Amino acid sequence: MGHYWVLDLPKTKGGADQYVKMPAHLVEEIEHHLSHYDISSGPVWRSVSNRNRHGRLSMESVYQIVKRTAITAGLPEIGAHTLRHTGCTLAIEAGASLQQVQTHARHKNIETTMVYIHQRDRLRDSAADFIHVKADKPSSEESE
Repeated sequence: MGHYWVLDLPKTKGGADQYVKMPAHLVEEIEHHLSHYDISSGPVWRSVSNRNRHGRLSMESVYQIVKRTAITAGLPEIGAHTLRHTGCTLAIEAGASLQQVQTHARHKNIETTMVYIHQRDRLRDSAADFIHVKADKPSSEESE
């Protein structure tokens, strides 16, 4: 099955410990990050501000990092939750079952997870997929 980590998330909304499996490619990236910055203990993602140097990144800091990265990439302003949403959608697109995504996202209610299915289906049935067909074909007047 490959090399992976299991994260223990002790402080969840429901109060119970929950576990999330991290895929091998992400583990490799994090291990590279830890090695590069010589991190052997403490937070993986650390603050570089003078107020909290080497402490855990705040939620606001994560939001600002995601926002700036999106703007730099020419994307609309997004937040960290958008990345979570995208991850769930991509998992479904790749063939993960609704129950697998529900467990991974730690959704209590399957209806919450089904939002990703509905959005995928709306995009799949989009008229936008047919617009290029007309634009690529010259009209009969143009070909004469």
